[in-house]
Amino acid sequence: MRDNRFHIISLPIRMKMTLYMAVFFTALMLSVAGCGPQHPVVDLNANGQFDPVKIDREAVVLVAKQVPLARYKGLAIITPPDCRMIVDEVGQLKALGYFDEVVGLDDLSDFVAARHLLPEPVAFDSWADYQALAKAYKPYLLVRFRCIRRGEIWYRLTVLDPETVDILFSSEVRVWTPFGYFMRGLLTLGGGLTVDDDCVGPDEDVRLPLYNSLLEWINENR
Repeated sequence: MRDNRFHIISLPIRMKMTLYMAVFFTALMLSVAGCGPQHPVVDLNANGQFDPVKIDREAVVLVAKQVPLARYKGLAIITPPDCRMIVDEVGQLKALGYFDEVVGLDDLSDFVAARHLLPEPVAFDSWADYQALAKAYKPYLLVRFRCIRRGEIWYRLTVLDPETVDILFSSEVRVWTPFGYFMRGLLTLGGGLTVDDDCVGPDEDVRLPLYNSLLEWINENR
């Protein structure tokens, strides 16, 4: 007769292991989908750059016009990240040590109202609002981030003159290859495939190579 003792004893163990694995992957999926990574402000190193986590992750410069940047030095306005990150974009842009004032887009309406720069409150939901501010206050630059999805996932930084809507500088960094993006979805059971998380890369901070490219452009056009 077959001895079923081990079969009877091992059944609860397999059930427990299955339960543990289900809890683990559920927690992993919730942690990925529920919140974004937190990135503190990084200071410049001794060479005047930000140290990226991966030295092989370099920004590709798309546009780099030669312009007299001294005209725009007084103010830069920066948008929030175009993905689920907890970051201080204002503080990080200030860390470049170039602009006299840096204002986040979320705080721009209050910034304008407190200084009575425009006759009426504006929401900054059209280029006309940005152009009105430049004429009433001073020339400035608009710095914004965008997640670009074209099979591969890229994170792009763009600098514009809001008066002319002219792109003065633009660079991007590859965050995911198609295979890497597939593996991310596989390992998180799809929890990492939300649109808000596309440009949250495996590095601690995918923005630093972009800031380095911006800093190089600024140094060339001071």
